[in-house]
Amino acid sequence: MTNMLQLNKEVGKIYWINWDTICSKKEEGGLGVRRIQEFNLALLGKWCWRMRVENRSLWYRVLSARYGEVGGKIAEDRQFNSVWWNNLINVKNGAGVGGGSWFDGNVGREPTHLDMWIWHLHASNRYTVTSAYNHLLTFTSNNLVVNHMTKIWNKEVPLKISLFT
Repeated sequence: MTNMLQLNKEVGKIYWINWDTICSKKEEGGLGVRRIQEFNLALLGKWCWRMRVENRSLWYRVLSARYGEVGGKIAEDRQFNSVWWNNLINVKNGAGVGGGSWFDGNVGREPTHLDMWIWHLHASNRYTVTSAYNHLLTFTSNNLVVNHMTKIWNKEVPLKISLFT
């Protein structure tokens, strides 16, 4: 959706508002509506973070039993992965941004405690969805977001043919 429709009932006029304006921060004159793709990637990133930090928890052991474990990490490539699991693997491998790995590139080990993980985008060194979301927005503003849905819905076919599909 490129534009948002707003109806002025008093005058009967229709005002078009750019979707980018609606998704802008309130301080910048927008409504502060979050972009769903980037927010979803940030939430999936939280699961990736938890897999590194909370690798002794019950939910980690359940996932390990379901998908198997290789080298101390949950196995990624199995034949019967769920969609959710495949999305987590894609986020860990950098899906959602053009080039590079937005998640792994911002995670590191604490130099003094090698068993501790740190998130480089937040002052507390802990992963926050907000810091990841804001980081992903920088890619959006640079038009680097790669959307797999675009490949599905925006086919490069002549208009006459696309009307019949």
